[in-house]
Amino acid sequence: AAPPPRRAGTASRSPLRGTVPRRAPGPLRARGSGPLEKLGVEPPEDVPLLGLDLVANLSLALLITVARAAADPAFPGWSAAPAAPSAASLADATLLSLRLSLGWGLGAVKNGGYVVARQFYPDLVLLNAFVTWVDASIVGAAWVLAGVVATGSAVDVQVLLAQMVLHLLFMSSWRLLWSFRARVE
Repeated sequence: AAPPPRRAGTASRSPLRGTVPRRAPGPLRARGSGPLEKLGVEPPEDVPLLGLDLVANLSLALLITVARAAADPAFPGWSAAPAAPSAASLADATLLSLRLSLGWGLGAVKNGGYVVARQFYPDLVLLNAFVTWVDASIVGAAWVLAGVVATGSAVDVQVLLAQMVLHLLFMSSWRLLWSFRARVE
């Protein structure tokens, strides 16, 4: 069965269909010609936000890694600084950043987060950030579950839940701040 026709001027894959105005396609590319569009997914219209989301997720991963190292009983204290970072903590930060970025990016593209973010509707931006976070959490949980199956290691559920809540608060705040940019423009 063919998909239903789109109403002119609306985003197709937003969780709130018909509420976000759509930009006209660029003159060099016809609508529906990109690989994401062929899969039925709205391509990112706000490419700088995509890159800045990656930076925000990397920042959050580094913040969580530093907090985890500082909370470790073996931490010598800040007076012993500079403390050399261990390869394990850098690997943990890289994997955490990758998990957060991959989940957030896939969720945002799926939910039209790079279309919604160009508009100044704080309630819509926060709702879209929440829906994106839910998808990112599912991807992150699948990632952790795959790691548990592959390595047989245990997961600290309390730490995982804390990371998920911090991810929601951090990225929702970031997206809300980004939406203020659209108000100024």
